[in-house]
Amino acid sequence: MDSYSLIKTVHIISASILFGTGLGTAFFMLRAHLSGNREAMAVTMRNVVLADWIFTTPAVIIQPLTGLWLVFKLAIPLESAWFVSVVILYLLIGACWIPVVAIQIKIRRILAGGGGPEEYGTLMKAWIALGIPAFLMVLILFFLMVTKAGIGTSIGASLGRDQSVNSISNEMASSNARASKKWAVEFTGATRAHCRFYTAGCAFSASEN
Repeated sequence: MDSYSLIKTVHIISASILFGTGLGTAFFMLRAHLSGNREAMAVTMRNVVLADWIFTTPAVIIQPLTGLWLVFKLAIPLESAWFVSVVILYLLIGACWIPVVAIQIKIRRILAGGGGPEEYGTLMKAWIALGIPAFLMVLILFFLMVTKAGIGTSIGASLGRDQSVNSISNEMASSNARASKKWAVEFTGATRAHCRFYTAGCAFSASEN
């Protein structure tokens, strides 16, 4: 197996572990919470935190390392819409995942200290609020990983086109302003000439009378 196939395989497996472990632990944690059984919740939380350390954390580290290696290997432009979207989504998922891990550790400690749903109820609501968008963003990442949508679109080129359009618009506005000014000057000159002609005509008529 060549290096490309090996790294790609590791990348796909780590992505699957990241998604599968997150979905699985979230399911069992939510089921334990809804059961109202404090002992079941305590056991579940110990295993959820352990699973995060064993599976999720290594996958979170491996994903960007193998992903960047593949990007450079395939010569994918860093300014492509696909790459920018993937990086932004991954950072947003991380921004949700880090607080989720902290919440799970806090809930485990509360249960270990003899606490119950009354003590960690608010934390569970925050855990759900962070987990849902993270889950949806992971699905979008899988979609981008498979389809490579936007890989041929350059963000820099788009910005360049926008700047060109703005430049053209500004030039057109300047040209219109210059034309309007020129017309105003010519109109003013013609008006003054007409007034002088009219005044001269009036004076000639007065002298004739």
